[in-house]
Amino acid sequence: MKRLAQLYVLAVLSLMPAAVTAATPVVVPHRAVYDLSLAKTADGGQVSQAHGKLEFEWADACSGWTISQRTHVRLIATGGQEIEFGWTLNALEAKDGSRYRFFIRRLNSGQPPEDVQGSAQIIGPGRGGSARFAMPEEKTLALPAGTMFPTAHSLLLLEMAEQGEVSIGRAVFDGSGDEGVFFVSAAVSEAVPAGAKLGFESPILSDQKSWRMNLAYFSMDETVSEPEHEQALRIYANGVVDDLILDYGDFALRATLVSLEPLPGGC
Repeated sequence: MKRLAQLYVLAVLSLMPAAVTAATPVVVPHRAVYDLSLAKTADGGQVSQAHGKLEFEWADACSGWTISQRTHVRLIATGGQEIEFGWTLNALEAKDGSRYRFFIRRLNSGQPPEDVQGSAQIIGPGRGGSARFAMPEEKTLALPAGTMFPTAHSLLLLEMAEQGEVSIGRAVFDGSGDEGVFFVSAAVSEAVPAGAKLGFESPILSDQKSWRMNLAYFSMDETVSEPEHEQALRIYANGVVDDLILDYGDFALRATLVSLEPLPGGC
């Protein structure tokens, strides 16, 4: 269950690769709350029940986007053992996708918290960059050409979907995991017109088209062929996510949207 400490949701919620020329999507700053439950478990898997909550904020800080995430999960193993863990993520990303600052705190079964803090920058669109970790230990990581930060990647996915593109792959740095960077393969499985039956009723969503997408997160180690985890979700044109499944192989969590409110925007 080592992976349980790394259940991060990239902001899916901008850098503009040559293949994407549509206007940057207009996202709505918002706060969303999701109930977490067990979606499935593999045959012979160790997890029999799962409960929890995920709180997510995507806010406009004028020159950048701020992302805040707070998650708490309680797992019950087949033998009755309970495992509780959680994490918080606070990040600031420049709107041109060039800079990123992050602070992550992991909480695991009453153990002392584990903090990860650092910053990163991209030299220019389509180019590489570097990340500097201040905690838990100081280190510097080179970012490969084409790396994106989470919000820029989310906007790219919306641009891709709006243009009718089917799939795209990018390296994404969010600061989590061993090195903080994953190769994310994304594919649109369905375009849903505005006004279609919603999973969650809200005036923020009622006039929005949406897309169902599947995302696979791979290690940057090219010798590893299986994704570390996968996501299936519905993302609206304004950046709100619903119908989210977080699949970790031996079990999967379902994140059900239960509360949605707009946040102040504009500068």
